[in-house]
Parts: sequence; structure tokens; C-alpha cells
Amino acid sequence: MGGFSWAVVIMYYILGAGAGVFLALWQCPNLFANSDRLIVYAVLFGLITLGGGIGGLVQTIPGTTPDTYLIPPDEPVNSRASTFVMSCSIALGAALLGFALYRYLAPG
Repeated sequence: MGGFSWAVVIMYYILGAGAGVFLALWQCPNLFANSDRLIVYAVLFGLITLGGGIGGLVQTIPGTTPDTYLIPPDEPVNSRASTFVMSCSIALGAALLGFALYRYLAPG
């Protein structure tokens, strides 16, 4: 019976944003210089939401032990509601990244 902690969610989104921007700059340094701002914002927010969602679900992967969680053991674990929110976040992030890729590759 876990609780939903907004501090934990915010922590994962901050970590997801940092990791996403780092990976974007490392793999494609000219990404943020693109003239189509819609692509830039879709990639940025897609990486933030995808990274935050994945980070939030990492602690509930079967086979991990409480001492390997990023969240301290005294913090509440993911409830069904928070798992649903994190899953929706992953889906939204993937959709934003797919939209950015489509817009980048679309002719014209």
C-alpha cells in the first residue's frame, strides 16, 4: 500500500530533463539550433516527460531490491495512481518525440 509523493515525481522529472537534454546535446548538438521551434520544443518536452516517466517506474521493476532504489526506503513506493501517471508520461513523451521526428522528416 504505497502513497503518491509529489516530491519524488518532481525529482524524477528534473533528473529526466537533465539526462534528456544532455543526451540530445551529446548525440545531436545542432538540435536546439533548428529553425523550426516546434521540433525543438517537442523534442525537449518529449525527453522531459519520457525521462521522468521512466525514472518514476525504475523503482518498481521486478528484481530490484529496496536498497537499490533511487528513492530512500522511508519514502512511499509507487501506488497504482502514480504508476498510471508515469505510464501516461512515457506515452506522452514518446508521442512528442514521434511528432518531432515526423515533422523533421516530412517533406516541405
